[in-house]
Amino acid sequence: MKYINSYKFRIYPTSEQEEQLFKTIGCARLMYNLFLDSYNKLYADYKNGILTEKDYKEARKSLFVSTFKKDENYSFLGEVDSLALNYAQKRMNQAFNNAFAGRANFPNFKSKSKSKWSYTTCRSSRNAKNLRLEKGGWLVLPKIPGRVRITVSKNPKGVLVSATITKNRSGKWFVSLSYEQHVEAPVVVDSLGSMANPIGLDLGVKDLAITSDGDVFENPKHARKAKSKLARIDRSLSRKREQAKKDGRKLEDCKNYQKCKIKRARAHEKVKNQREDTLHKATSTLIKNHDFVAVEDLSASNLMKNHKLAFALGDVSWHSFLVKLKYKAERSGKTIQVIDRFFASTQLCSECEEKSGPRGLSQLNVREWTCSNCRTTHDRDVNAAKNILAKGVKDFLTAGTAE
Repeated sequence: MKYINSYKFRIYPTSEQEEQLFKTIGCARLMYNLFLDSYNKLYADYKNGILTEKDYKEARKSLFVSTFKKDENYSFLGEVDSLALNYAQKRMNQAFNNAFAGRANFPNFKSKSKSKWSYTTCRSSRNAKNLRLEKGGWLVLPKIPGRVRITVSKNPKGVLVSATITKNRSGKWFVSLSYEQHVEAPVVVDSLGSMANPIGLDLGVKDLAITSDGDVFENPKHARKAKSKLARIDRSLSRKREQAKKDGRKLEDCKNYQKCKIKRARAHEKVKNQREDTLHKATSTLIKNHDFVAVEDLSASNLMKNHKLAFALGDVSWHSFLVKLKYKAERSGKTIQVIDRFFASTQLCSECEEKSGPRGLSQLNVREWTCSNCRTTHDRDVNAAKNILAKGVKDFLTAGTAE
């Protein structure tokens, strides 16, 4: 079994190396925009009947990075890593194809102020040494002078195939090294009777997740705890911006504004890191202890449209939780059974299946209820998790029978 595993480490480039990294990021962004502009013009000609479909496709295929490098106005593109420019073209092609396939929105032009500061490079050939991690905490990158200091917190396994260099808004540089690994495929237990500790998961806002066994994964609410601090920094940043306008100075020249801007970025970065740590620990615990996990297919993007719930949902990050749960299960040979989001897990009694539980947002504050049929008293979340498990087992067995 072959898969790509990524390791994220912090790097400490010198001023000379940082200048070249910035130049590469800018050129990769320019290359992306140049290809997008060319594709837009070609597609406009195709829509207006100037080009046939065959000519349009051939014209797209005839565009290469070298096409723009030959232009005297873009001669500086030869000063940076050509592999990074090729990858920018590849990303543009993927974005364009995804848009026409209906998998994503139409791509927009990247800007220096709003777009992510990053670029991706790779090895020029399988045995090439233009990209390598050396002992002693050094990283060699194509077209970057010297060796870059790196903090390696984990020993990567496999063959290094690509690297993505990123600068955060807080001023820190990171590299994500992708390694190709060949491992034995995990033994997938396809018999429910052989699965250890099957559970159902009910995702919530007050708590991150509640299992059918009654275990609770708490939601630390990192963003809510930091809300007052972030608001205070935002007010300070706003005052400095207004003062700069009164003085007629550019924000780039205002040192106190730039310091406050970095302070704000670091505060948001801390919240993000805390949330990621919580999600990784919770998902790892679930996959380690359970072979079968049933969970609802929640539409977080639609729920985020409710302004009363948006902040809390963003703080708990259901989507990220499910993504981590699924890929960890796949690599461990565990089973994740996703059930229909419209299944009435909260309203059903897990004992007699009577539909007498709390309904809708109006009864969201009802945390315990008693079934009108069998008179069993339920904890709202644990009962929902039990129903999700029962539904997940039923769907799993039905799918197995159909096959």
